Amino acid sequence: MKKIISLVLSLVLVFSCVTVAFAQEDDYVPTIHITGMANTSLVMDLGLETEKQVFGAEEEDMNAMIENLIPPVLFFLLGGSEKRFAKSLVEAVNPVFEYIKYDVNGESAYNVTIERQPRVSYGYSSFIYDWRADPMLVADELRAFVEEVKAFYGSEKVNLIAESMGGVIASAYIYKYGYSDLNAVIYRSTAMYGLTLIGELYTGNFDFKAKDIAQYVNNFMLGESSQQVVIRSLIKNVAPLIVNPLVNKIDRFFEHESEYIYDEFLIDIFGYLPGLWSFVPDEYYEDAKEFMLDETVNAKLIEKIDVYQYQVRPSINSTIKAMEASGVTVAFVSHYGFSAIPATQNKSYMADALIDTKYTSGGATCSNYGEILGEDYVQAVDDGHNHISPDNMIDASTCLLPEKTWFVKGMLHTWYSDDYRDLYAYILEQKGAATVHSNPKFPQFLMNNEDDGTTLPMTEENMYFNNDEVTIEIAFDFIKGLFA
Repeated sequence: MKKIISLVLSLVLVFSCVTVAFAQEDDYVPTIHITGMANTSLVMDLGLETEKQVFGAEEEDMNAMIENLIPPVLFFLLGGSEKRFAKSLVEAVNPVFEYIKYDVNGESAYNVTIERQPRVSYGYSSFIYDWRADPMLVADELRAFVEEVKAFYGSEKVNLIAESMGGVIASAYIYKYGYSDLNAVIYRSTAMYGLTLIGELYTGNFDFKAKDIAQYVNNFMLGESSQQVVIRSLIKNVAPLIVNPLVNKIDRFFEHESEYIYDEFLIDIFGYLPGLWSFVPDEYYEDAKEFMLDETVNAKLIEKIDVYQYQVRPSINSTIKAMEASGVTVAFVSHYGFSAIPATQNKSYMADALIDTKYTSGGATCSNYGEILGEDYVQAVDDGHNHISPDNMIDASTCLLPEKTWFVKGMLHTWYSDDYRDLYAYILEQKGAATVHSNPKFPQFLMNNEDDGTTLPMTEENMYFNNDEVTIEIAFDFIKGLFA
């Protein structure tokens, strides 16, 4: 009986594999999603009794940090010493981040790995990785995963959708292994050109202003209901008046104690992570190395991070052009309409709430947040097509691929909707023929509506969102809602 059952099970398994193989079209190409760093959980001593999640930190560690911070924060706000608060801050925060750090040579200081390994799945496989690591080493892991996916599907090529830091990994992969096994690459809100936030932080440019913080908070207050409009208006116009003395105090604190915080915390924990160095834009890079590193002590680390900066990044544009010329489908999808994280001196640029839109789009000309390009602005590159957004905030003619770069206003860094995912499907299905002019459903500029989850062509009627102008009608609806 057992032999019969075994035989039946074997036949079922074989039949299932054959069915999957024949179910795929002859030209089916599997897709690999290269995730961003936020998709990865890091664990120390995986499988041992001492196993501990170190990114994001375990709840008890976060609670301990908060409890340890409350007394010194209160003491500082009541007029306590800045130096004493700086010491207490470092002592409370360090234990939470201690185990993710690398040593001066750019090697993990502890036995830390990713919590789960990338796995092939039907239709859509996600590649996750240790975001701290040298992108050139992660590229080797991606190579192995690409081969696994190809073997699973019996396909000669794969599609890559690179998201956020995934753009760095895709760039390192293509630099090392070429693109002969790639059918398409979609760069979605990627950091492969860097982001100003890290460039500023790695050169010591802290700066806090109450109005900027209020503006950033409003990035996440999406929607056009009367309640949301009133709340945004209060945050923008009233909150800065209330918290301005506190924010000014914090700003002075970082101005006076930033050297101590960098020396005792930021450099030790984040300064030696090769992965984060790939986020430093080229215009900041040498100044950042001088500020954060020692050319002798960190010689091996510098040797590693220089590869991405001076070999991979300079080749990105020419490689993308070569890929497209060889028949690989290449597209950019960029988000905008949000302010930058309000922690540095340079924060007026247009962003997706994290990365500069000029970087995620491959070179678009963007207005500063809250501004327009100008009433008399003329498109930078006259290629016979209009590449200026209806809201006059983006000129896509300066992008690396102006005909294959889509913009979604009102979509935060790595958010998405069903309509938005339809854009991916359209780009892949068209096998290189999709452009910003080829389908009226997917023009160059799209508008995300968080209220109903739609992503539609941008028009003069829908191009504004997160309006904070309180009219009599909105105020009346808001008050009526309170009583309801």
